[in-house]
Amino acid sequence: WSDRLSLLGQLYWTSPMTRDFDLEEFNREILDLALGCAWGGGEGPTWFAAFQEDVVAATGPDFGVVFGVGWGF
Repeated sequence: WSDRLSLLGQLYWTSPMTRDFDLEEFNREILDLALGCAWGGGEGPTWFAAFQEDVVAATGPDFGVVFGVGWGF
């Protein structure tokens, strides 16, 4: 987006944790979509924030908010 602001997107697929149980909450795939941004960088820290929503609602979190900070060296 700019030198100090980046737009982020992630599509995350996870295979089932197990198929040994006959419960949809355990034996289904997870497909999540996250959209967010990162700002800062350079000499200081990089901050990021994102909202996460499940695309396949069988299992996994229904909605998530992610915040973080990182430093490069």
